Amino acid sequence: MDSVLGILWLIWTIVFFILYHTVFVVYYFDLGRGVLKELIGSAIIGAIMAALTLYLWWVTAIIVILVGVGNTAKSGSKAHVVIAIVFAIAIAGIHFMGYF
Repeated sequence: MDSVLGILWLIWTIVFFILYHTVFVVYYFDLGRGVLKELIGSAIIGAIMAALTLYLWWVTAIIVILVGVGNTAKSGSKAHVVIAIVFAIAIAGIHFMGYF
């Protein structure tokens, strides 16, 4: 169970780091401090989402779909909501298959 939590934490951390840079335009005045703050924030949110994925998988699926809808409204591209729905279905499918 610990390795599953670690893998989920790493995946969610990377997803939130990329999502942050997709949603916001970031200018660095101090590169090291700025990236470190973003990584720490992504790691904290990633840990929360990893725990939610293990124990409340349906909440995670709803959050993923809402973020996809929000990103679609911002970008105007339907690809974000399609990816979010596929990801939410994958979370539900993996849960029902018994992996977590």
